[in-house]
Amino acid sequence: MIKNLAIQYTNTLTCQPDPTIPRTTLSITPSWTPPTSNIVKINVDASWISCSSHAGIGFLLRDHNGLWASGGWKTIFADDPLCAEFFAIRIALLFSLDAGWNNVHLATDCAQAAKLISVDNAAPSRLTNLINDCRVLKDRFQVCQVSFEDRRTNVIADMIAKYARLRMDDSGVLHVLTQPLPWIQQALTVDFQ
Repeated sequence: MIKNLAIQYTNTLTCQPDPTIPRTTLSITPSWTPPTSNIVKINVDASWISCSSHAGIGFLLRDHNGLWASGGWKTIFADDPLCAEFFAIRIALLFSLDAGWNNVHLATDCAQAAKLISVDNAAPSRLTNLINDCRVLKDRFQVCQVSFEDRRTNVIADMIAKYARLRMDDSGVLHVLTQPLPWIQQALTVDFQ
């Protein structure tokens, strides 16, 4: 039996976070696909606000059993959503390398980002350096698969990115989550059943 879990999060579509903004209910249904047994899966996402160029990035790492390995979030400034997504990918790859994970599967819900990292084609000039950084980082792993996955399989990374985006006054420091926050743990329980 598939369970639905309603998680409350603030839906901020304006530039000024406001506690009076209506709450949105997000239903999560089990949809995450595990990696093979010797791979850690990285789900990554960015959430960008156009009027301020402010973005939140979020990522989480899970093993083939769906168990939390680590995660993190950070606030950044980016020119556009694609740029924010590449910053998120770069930060998640750097973190994973520094943490010692050598075999990873990076999943993003941005098809263009997945394609530009995986294929050695010309990148948009404004993003050339950032994309090349991601490609170089990808090549430092023993195994690094990059894939586009439907947004439904990336819900928790999206939630973490939105959580980060709400912290507009944050210093831009990477916040490492050795353990999932309670609302993330609830979502993890449902996301992989």
